[in-house]
Amino acid sequence: MGSNIIGLPLEIATAASAGGMAGVITTPLDVVKTRIQTQHNPDTHSTPTIPPKTTTLSPSKYSTTSRPSKPNSSQSRPISTSSPSTTLRAHGAATLDTSSVMTGLKIIYKTEGVAGWFRGVGPRAVWTSVQSATMLVLYQTLLRYFEQHPLQRGRDDV
Repeated sequence: MGSNIIGLPLEIATAASAGGMAGVITTPLDVVKTRIQTQHNPDTHSTPTIPPKTTTLSPSKYSTTSRPSKPNSSQSRPISTSSPSTTLRAHGAATLDTSSVMTGLKIIYKTEGVAGWFRGVGPRAVWTSVQSATMLVLYQTLLRYFEQHPLQRGRDDV
């Protein structure tokens, strides 16, 4: 009453609820973005312009020899940088053959419904709640500190 300081518990609660709501509301866009970035389209192959080099291993040293070979699609293999448990596509998850967010939203809705848009909403809401609460409480604390301790000018700055 009569003060703009609401107290630490209420600051944490308001910041966490605001962050959680923002996380929930933006989940469909995050789902589409993540699927577009991580999708694997096996029909798209990039043709190498330089013939591939083959590496042979000898007991004494490594040697690289260049052999003329015809391009073979079995020589190219997509490389995954994620763990084996995350490389499998979730059951019912549609492959997005587009880079358009709106088209991606439509494809997910047609194949998975509204639940597809909100896949992973629980962990995202918790993470954004914690992140927002931490950031906003730290911001308010620093703001109050600098209001109570203004920067002092030196004698040479006048």
